[in-house]
Amino acid sequence: MQVPSRAQLRGLIVVANPGDLDRYNLPPIDVEAQISQVRGALSAFDLTILDGREGRPHATPATLIEHLAQGYHVIYIICVQAGVELTQIADGELTHP
Repeated sequence: MQVPSRAQLRGLIVVANPGDLDRYNLPPIDVEAQISQVRGALSAFDLTILDGREGRPHATPATLIEHLAQGYHVIYIICVQAGVELTQIADGELTHP
């Protein structure tokens, strides 16, 4: 496997921020601040953002699958924690504590 140069590094930022979070008593995500923080940390990467803002696509299952097929070195997911802990994925199986 060949290690990509810094100029070839690609990152995908996925923002799961549904509009009805208050219905579930969940706080809204400060999308702008979160994306800014990730951009700073991954400044060497060519970043694609799925957040539905500024003409960018929303982070739907279809757009996520479409973009994952393009190949990225880092995938960063921004979402709300809903109190469910997932401990590991082994052999495609998701286990709960």
